[in-house]
Amino acid sequence: MSSLADATRAVVAAVPVANLDRAVTWYAVLFDRPPDALAPETLAEWHLVVDGGFTVLQVVEDAERSGGGLVSIVVDDLGSVERGIVEHGLDPATAHEGDASLFVRFEDPFGNSVTLVQS
Repeated sequence: MSSLADATRAVVAAVPVANLDRAVTWYAVLFDRPPDALAPETLAEWHLVVDGGFTVLQVVEDAERSGGGLVSIVVDDLGSVERGIVEHGLDPATAHEGDASLFVRFEDPFGNSVTLVQS
């Protein structure tokens, strides 16, 4: 018998938004590329390669749940990634340096938080 942790091949996380078109524009700036998959009026996906597997961030139109999403993405060079995002027009909501980690939080137009972490 396998554990879920050992059997997992991918993770799909969804962020609810009130307006998919507006969200696609914002997340395309965040990731510096258009979505990898798009189902008009329903969802957009960005596929991220992680340690040979992949993670999918879905942006889903769901006005009732919009604004409560929390996503953390671990990156290798936070300073470089943050500078690239800021150069493309998004400003961080907060930045923090902890004992062993650096954090920068961005907030999409609907109030969902995307936190970039370097540890």
